Amino acid sequence: MKLVIVDDKPGNLEITQRAVGGYFDKNKIKASIRAFSNPEAFLNYLKESEGDCDILILDIDLGMRGGNGIDIAKTLNGKYPLIKIIFITAYSQYAKDISEADFVYILIKPLEESKLIAALDKTLSLIEEENKDLLAINCRNIVYKVNAKHITYIESYDRKISIHTVNQPELIMAGKLSDMEELLKSRNNFLRCHQSFIVNMDKINKISGSNIILFTGESINIPRKRQKDVAEAFMNYVGKKF
Repeated sequence: MKLVIVDDKPGNLEITQRAVGGYFDKNKIKASIRAFSNPEAFLNYLKESEGDCDILILDIDLGMRGGNGIDIAKTLNGKYPLIKIIFITAYSQYAKDISEADFVYILIKPLEESKLIAALDKTLSLIEEENKDLLAINCRNIVYKVNAKHITYIESYDRKISIHTVNQPELIMAGKLSDMEELLKSRNNFLRCHQSFIVNMDKINKISGSNIILFTGESINIPRKRQKDVAEAFMNYVGKKF
């Protein structure tokens, strides 16, 4: 478990770090804790580590020119959607803007131990639930964590596999589509609709003739010999959800 705290006030940073360390020790959770008082240093760390962070406790008022913690959170939501964000602030006026970002909890300074415990309990529970859907994908000697629910489709070409998701850059690696099919076989929402495509049926908006139309607007052609089987598989899958 990797947790990062960002707060431009060194005193507050130390208090939060000590409280979080106590929580992990008490619950016998192995974790590394990093603390940053400079938001730019934090963003550089995140870039260099390829988003190596599970939980981020982020102060909203960071003394940044032309921005704050909410702006950072919105950026991270897009680049590193698996990071769970806990906001911390002493200023209630940010409440109207906080809904613009995806976050788990908001803590009010001065920090209350009971509230911190509730925030970390909730966040760890979410991570545990999401881990059930995580796939470890090796791309160019870097292992990425990809939530299977976020995959829209997987494409094969030139002896490569391309994984398309709703919120991460396209991942391209050497491999066979059959290997991905094997990896996903325990999940009933993935369908081999083409020799070169596997599609997540949860991301299908409709099937129109020989084309699968995704909610993203992208289209995947269905070979004539597979059209009936694909349509039936999709209808059966959708029917089981009701």
